[in-house]
Amino acid sequence: AVVAAFTAGTGTLTYQWQRKAADGARFVSVSGATSASLVLSGQTEANTGDQYRVVISGGGAKAVTSEVATLTFGT
Repeated sequence: AVVAAFTAGTGTLTYQWQRKAADGARFVSVSGATSASLVLSGQTEANTGDQYRVVISGGGAKAVTSEVATLTFGT
């Protein structure tokens, strides 16, 4: 889980989720994924190893990138 809060500054927080495919070289923004949470649908075992992270900005603070979460399916 990713949790963000700010206590100083003005404005609101903005979110941009990013994905790196298991065989990908870099993270790319997920189109339309700009809310505090990300819900995935239609994922299959072929997506095992895909990585996700969120970049949070706003609130008068420097942008912060979350830890990476790796998608895995049960065995």
